Amino acid sequence: MWVYVIGGAVVGVFIGLSVVYGFNRLKGIYRDDPLSAVFYLLLFFLLIARLFYIAYGPLELSPDEAHYWEWSRRPDLSYYSKGPLIAWLILLTTSIGGPEVLAVRFFAPFFLFFTSLIIYRLSKDIYSDSRIAVLSGLLIQFVPLFSAYGVIMTIDSPFLFFWALSLYTFYRALNSEGLTWWIFLGISTGLGMLSKYSMAFFYLSGLLYLFIERREFLKRWHPYGAFLISMILFMPVIFWNINNDFVTFRHTLGDAGLCEGLRLNPRYLIDFIGSQLGVITPLLSIAIILSVIRPLLKKEGFPQEYRFLLSFSIPILGLFLIKGIQAKVQANWALMAYHTLFIYSSSWFIKNWDGLKRWLRILSVSSLFFLIFITPIIHFPQILDLPPRLDPSSRLTGWKELGVRISEISEEMRGFGPFFIVSDSYHLSSEIAFYTKGNPVVYCVNLGRRMNQYDLWPGFYDLLHYNAIFVTIKGPEEVKGFVDRFKECRREILKTHRGEGMVVREYSIYRCFDFMGY
Repeated sequence: MWVYVIGGAVVGVFIGLSVVYGFNRLKGIYRDDPLSAVFYLLLFFLLIARLFYIAYGPLELSPDEAHYWEWSRRPDLSYYSKGPLIAWLILLTTSIGGPEVLAVRFFAPFFLFFTSLIIYRLSKDIYSDSRIAVLSGLLIQFVPLFSAYGVIMTIDSPFLFFWALSLYTFYRALNSEGLTWWIFLGISTGLGMLSKYSMAFFYLSGLLYLFIERREFLKRWHPYGAFLISMILFMPVIFWNINNDFVTFRHTLGDAGLCEGLRLNPRYLIDFIGSQLGVITPLLSIAIILSVIRPLLKKEGFPQEYRFLLSFSIPILGLFLIKGIQAKVQANWALMAYHTLFIYSSSWFIKNWDGLKRWLRILSVSSLFFLIFITPIIHFPQILDLPPRLDPSSRLTGWKELGVRISEISEEMRGFGPFFIVSDSYHLSSEIAFYTKGNPVVYCVNLGRRMNQYDLWPGFYDLLHYNAIFVTIKGPEEVKGFVDRFKECRREILKTHRGEGMVVREYSIYRCFDFMGY
């Protein structure tokens, strides 16, 4: 307990000093650049609002967040499907704040805050125009999926930050003398790789830009030195995979559909395009597309700063569009491409505003107002009262209710001797571990599912003659092969709810006695 008290005091003092320092800096900025001062003040307000929302809002941990928290309880060099940074960060905050939602998500709003600041700074360095910089930075805050990663701590929260930081350090390295910014670039991309393997696209986009625009750097050792630094930081993942049969690489190939060979399915492409319109919003997506297409139609070409920005967006989106013909592409996979697209589109509309047709002006303004309009709906989706199957936020509700019931059954099962808790889904196992009183060890049995991190940890298979609590959403026939490994099992149905009685999920909870081996 004393660790939590001291940790909370340290965090409180740090935040207090930061507020005082920031306020004094803001007064000086306001005299020279009022628009930027308002931007900083709004960012700070959004940061505090998100912290309060995490602490007191309606959303419980998502299954992925709970799973990454499970990883943090078992520190390692890497993990089955992702790099280790997310687990290390959650371990840091939960070591101070305990197994609480705020502690798990604590870094998420800060990553979004600093991502906006970096995009603002990059825009300002490129264009020396506060209007472009402020608009670009605010789009990061209000575009739906970016905004979601400001309150949900998944691998995308640090990844999007390190992508933005790498963009900035790369730009500065290209326009500065010496090694400093190249070293920072290597560190940033290395930490990005530890966050999410999609950081590899940064190397490809950077190489493409150097080959097209700045070939003189390909003859210098600086870019290769930055790459070497990033690979040194990535070595924990390499070492871990050497000791685990390269399971991460095989999993990643499977996710990408590269093991399935060539196949064409236009439905996947339509799904991907639709998902991008959804996560960026249709109006803003149309505005961005028009800002890219119109210069091409008018054969105006793109100045060098535009080519830099588009090198880190168009090739990435193009690759995922091609990939969408062959296999399913998740909506968030291409999210990093929008960092520079936001800067590009903001600059294009602001620079060409006086010459734009009326309908283009209406479209651009409407897209911004729509973002502001849907922001409260995203954070409080119960406003729409959608059924769970149509409400993505339903994945973040009902877990606490399940944890309470498992806690009650656990108290009951203690009277019958030693027992373990198990599920057939890593989502369920992770949520149960987090929301059950005492945060017990929970196992995950493989009944034909894909492999996951639980399969690499010690299992329950040696716990002969133990009793068990088994939780699943499958029907009795689907789990018969497992429950039959006990001498007796009693099934209970639990329905979890959202709001006034709306059922979110239905679980089967089995009290199982005398495990005979599996």
